[in-house]
Order: sequence, then structure tokens, then C-alpha cells
Amino acid sequence: MIFAALIVTALQSPIACAMKDRITRYWVIATAVGLYLFAGYQLLTSPDPLNYRVELGFEHPTGAAYALTFVALLASQAIINLRLKHTILLYLLHFLVSLAVITITQTRAAILVYPVLSIGLFFLHYRHNRTVLLRTLLAFIVLAGLAAIPLKSVIEKRYNSFVTDMHSYSKNNSNTSIGARLAMQRAGIDAGKNHYWGQSLEQRDAGMRDFARQDTSLRGALGFVDIHLHNEFIDTFSLKGISGVIALLFLYLAMFLKAYTQRSPLLFIISSAIVIYGLSDLLLYAKGETLSSMLALCAAMMLTPGTMRELCHD
Repeated sequence: MIFAALIVTALQSPIACAMKDRITRYWVIATAVGLYLFAGYQLLTSPDPLNYRVELGFEHPTGAAYALTFVALLASQAIINLRLKHTILLYLLHFLVSLAVITITQTRAAILVYPVLSIGLFFLHYRHNRTVLLRTLLAFIVLAGLAAIPLKSVIEKRYNSFVTDMHSYSKNNSNTSIGARLAMQRAGIDAGKNHYWGQSLEQRDAGMRDFARQDTSLRGALGFVDIHLHNEFIDTFSLKGISGVIALLFLYLAMFLKAYTQRSPLLFIISSAIVIYGLSDLLLYAKGETLSSMLALCAAMMLTPGTMRELCHD
């Protein structure tokens, strides 16, 4: 975050402002295309493509999904900045490809959230043109369906896994992906309530193990007590207490205020992605996720043409 603050400050210099929009849009689009091709290569060369989760070099596929979300949103803005005759068509084509690539990471949160964010970014730019909005809304729905057809087995697998996990959790079995997350949230809140001003990781570990002994439905959380609790707010509350939560809220507020002062739909959407994904994972903890989040914020600043209201596209 300190690195991002220094970079953002540098980007506000007159020289950077003069160069950034010309170079960044092509650099972002090239980066996105490269990542999409690499993801396709990983999938095609895997021994079992239907069950393989693309990682792109990250420790976990979820990290790749978050990074792809950021890159796809940045590329979407770069396409809008090109001001081509067929900008909308190119935006829709990119939406189709990027959604398919994110789907092969098999990360449920990204599969659900990315389409909403991408459509939201488009609507923020074209909100004054109702004719365009109505036509493209239908196109977004059709394209989402087209992306789902070849990846039907992947989507069904993740959905069935979710249903199975929820059924197991209802039977007090939290030793599943979804069950463990829910157990971590409950145990994390209880741990934070016992130490409102913060505690060490070892203290939280011991406390959560005590909770699991008293309530067997929390046992699924034990595999993550020495890592993190897959929720930005709850993990911060359980370790840093109330003061940590306040600091986190100020960070989120600063991102949205910057988006407002710059009148930047992209910065608003990127900030929203960081907050939303933070409800099911930690983007400000692991090295890969933190780096991709901060770089996305920096790139969003570079794609914002100064402190001005975005142009209304007719």
C-alpha cells in the first residue's frame, strides 16, 4: 500500500499526466490479451481441462481470478478510451472473452461479480444514452449465456459443490469450502469480541481452537486459523480489533473519495471489486493479491484523464 501511494503521487506529476493516457491504454490491452492467451495455454496443456483451475502462476486459482478481474476491467476502460467507431462492439467481444477466461479459474465469487462490475462500468459511461443501454443490456445477457455454453460442466460443478457444501453445513459439518468460510466468520467475530483492541495470531489461534472444542460446527475453521479468515473485515477485527476495522474503513473510504474527486468510473469499479472480494477473501494480506490490487489502483489512475467528469458518449 505504501508502494501504491508513492506511485499514485508520481502519476500526478505533469510529465506523467501528459504521457500516461497515450501509452497506458495500449499497454493494458496488450497485457490483457497476453494473460488470456496464457490462461488458454494452461487450460489446453493440462491433463484434465474440465477439472483444471487456471492459476497463472499464483499460489491459488482465486488469486488468478481476482487479478484477471482487475486486468479485464482495466482493459474495458482502455477500450472505451480508444474512442473507435465500433467501441461498443469491441467492449462486448472483450466481455465475452474475459468472462470465459475468469470462468475457467472456477472461482465462484469472480464468476458472479465480474459480469456485474463490467456491466456497471459500461453503464456509468453510457448512462445518459438510454437507447445504447437497452440494446447492450440484452447483448450482455446473450453473451453471458454464450460464455456459459462451452463451460457448462465447469459452472455446474461449482454450483453443485456449493449446494453440497451448504447442505453439509446445515448438518453442522463445516469441513467444506463454503462451510469453512462460514465457520471462520463466526469464530473470527467471537475471537474479536474477546479482544476488542487486538491480539496476536497465536492468541487468536488458541481462542478459535477453544471455540471449536465447544462447538463442533466450527471445526472447519481450524485449517485456516494460522493463515487468515477469508474476510477482510472479520480477519482485521479478530487480530487488530476495533482500531484495525476503522483503519480499513478509512482505506476503503479514501479509494472511493479519490474516484469521486477524479470523476473516475473505473477507479470506482476497481475499488468496489476490492471491497466485494474482501468479503470472501483477503486481498490486502497475501503478496500476490495485494500486489495485483495495488497495481490495479495505480493503472486505474493512469487511465483516468485528469480531474474531470467523464465524457458523455452519444
